[in-house]
Amino acid sequence: MSKILNYTTVISAKKTILEITGMLQDAGAMQILTTCSSGKVTGLAFQIKTAYGMRGYQLPARVEPCYQVLLEGKKWFVRDTDAKKALIHEQAERVAWRIVKDWLEANLALIKLGMVRLDETMMPYMLVGEDGRTAYEDYCGRQKQLTQGQTQP
Repeated sequence: MSKILNYTTVISAKKTILEITGMLQDAGAMQILTTCSSGKVTGLAFQIKTAYGMRGYQLPARVEPCYQVLLEGKKWFVRDTDAKKALIHEQAERVAWRIVKDWLEANLALIKLGMVRLDETMMPYMLVGEDGRTAYEDYCGRQKQLTQGQTQP
């Protein structure tokens, strides 16, 4: 398996989520909301003032793709044992959240230096619809509509 960022972390997802929350508070976030599924935090949403007023953003931690990569690297080890797969899934959760934290930390450093603006770097994650869609999800939906309207050769 090619190594992925933070693949050996032992820092719990809960601790990382607290670190991310602190970073968002320090950056001026006015509200921070955790999204949960099956007792696990799956994403963080926050509101923050931008040059264009208050905007909402959603940072997802997509654990399943991370799990698949880690599982692929351990196929020789796992041999369909549910307990081993559960351990790998827990590791995937830790890794996914650490990567989100590192990504956010790097982007906040760019913002602090004036190299980018918050709304510029966070645009894909900006909430644009009443249904909780992000700008990226909205873009994908529009692109799908455009390509479906084209005739296939």
